[in-house]
Amino acid sequence: MRRLARMVGCDVNHANEDAWSTLAQWFAERQIRTIVDGAMLVLSCGNIPAGAPVLGAGIGDAVVQEVARRLGRNYLSFDSILDVVPDARERASHCAPASALASLASA
Repeated sequence: MRRLARMVGCDVNHANEDAWSTLAQWFAERQIRTIVDGAMLVLSCGNIPAGAPVLGAGIGDAVVQEVARRLGRNYLSFDSILDVVPDARERASHCAPASALASLASA
């Protein structure tokens, strides 16, 4: 991993494609572990029902699906709960905080 860490900030030609791919996988894994650790701390408080799903939105959707899998929870896509025309759901999901506020404001 030390070799990979030295690659950060380098030009692409300083390593081969496999090395860059491995570095990207390492970053993704660290991100997922950090999120899972945080979620486990929150869940350990016992304030969230055991059956509550993990909600994912936007470009981080795939990461959230993996987090839900690791937590043993169901996954729910934010765009599936939006009350908008189907053609706008994906774009609205990419702007989840703004979409949530718009939904609250229209309620």
